[in-house]
Amino acid sequence: MKDPPPESPRDPALQLRSRLEAVADPVRAAGEAKYLKLERRRVIGTSMPGAERVLTGFVRDFGLPSDLSLLERLFDASLEEAWCAIWTLAAQPAFDAGTWQLAEAWSGAPDTWALADPISLLLVAGHLDAGVISEDVLRAWTAREEPFWFRRIALVATVSLNDGLHGPTQRRLRRIGRVPPVGESPRPELTLDLLEASIHDRRHFIRLGIGWALRPLSAVDPDGVAAFVRRHRDHITKAMLRKARLDDDGRRTT
Repeated sequence: MKDPPPESPRDPALQLRSRLEAVADPVRAAGEAKYLKLERRRVIGTSMPGAERVLTGFVRDFGLPSDLSLLERLFDASLEEAWCAIWTLAAQPAFDAGTWQLAEAWSGAPDTWALADPISLLLVAGHLDAGVISEDVLRAWTAREEPFWFRRIALVATVSLNDGLHGPTQRRLRRIGRVPPVGESPRPELTLDLLEASIHDRRHFIRLGIGWALRPLSAVDPDGVAAFVRRHRDHITKAMLRKARLDDDGRRTT
C-alpha cells in the first residue's frame, strides 16, 4: 500500500493539528499572539499543558515520529505545532548531523522566545553534549549580531549545560521518547566566554539571556561570576541581577 498523500486525513501532521485544534480556545489564541508579538506564525490557542497532553497521546497512538521532514513541516506551521516539533526532535533516540541540521535552521528564526528557549535548553545543549557540535559553534553564534536569536540561544543553552534537565522536563521527554543526557559536566569556561562576547549587547532579550545564564553558573563558578559582574558592573542592570538572583557584588542571594 502506498503512503497517503500529504493532504490525506491520515497524514500525521494533520492528525496532530486536528487534536490541537480540538482543545483550543480562540480567545487564548488572540491573546497569546499579542503577548508574544507574533506576526507571521499562527497561534491555534492550545495551552502548553494541553499541547503536552495532545503530543503524549499522539505518540502513544502513532509512535514517536522519526521523519525529519514531518518535523520540519510542523515547525513551519503554528506555534503549538512548532513546540511539538521541538520536543519531538529532542526525544529522538539519538542526535546526529541530520537532527542538528534541523535544530540549526530553527535557531535562526524561531519567531519567539517561547520556541527559542526549548531549542536552546534541549536541542542546542543536547547536540553539544552529544558531541555532534563543538563549543566553537556557540562561540561563533555569540559573535554574530544578526539575527540576534543565535546569541540569545547560545546564552540560554548554557543554563541546561551547567544545571542539567530537571524533573518536569525529564518527565515530559520520557513520556514521548528518551531524555538526552545534558549537563552532566558543567561548562563554566564556555559560559564565561559567551557572556564576555555578549555583555555589550543592550537588547532586552539578550540582557535577560545573560541574567539567566549567570544563575546556574553562580553555583558552578561563584568566584568567576562575581569577577564577571564586578568587571562589567556598568553594563549589568538590576533586572539582569534579579534574573540571575545575584546581589550587587555578583554573589548569590538565594
